[in-house]
Amino acid sequence: RGRQVVQLKCFFCFQPHKHHYVVYCYDTATQLWILFDDDKVQVVGRTYQEAADKCSAGGFMPHVFFYEREPSIQGHGQGQARPAPNSTLGLPAARPGAGSNGAAAAP
Repeated sequence: RGRQVVQLKCFFCFQPHKHHYVVYCYDTATQLWILFDDDKVQVVGRTYQEAADKCSAGGFMPHVFFYEREPSIQGHGQGQARPAPNSTLGLPAARPGAGSNGAAAAP
């Protein structure tokens, strides 16, 4: 089976000392990462790296990542992956080679 492109949509982070969870979500309409922390909502930045840095700076650890398959592009047949937009920065070590917005090719 061919490779498919997936995009990181959001990830949950846990702060073990405070037993607190937050979530970071990528809004494709605005191309921004947004932090949801209880009743606070805050724009973090345009890249996954900005969201990851904010997560770890607060003593949080990412735990669960949610990905969405990208729709296929006409002209890209089976076995061909759609190019990842903004592919200059990487995902966490578990997903090397991904774009700054969390796009990565999945096996």
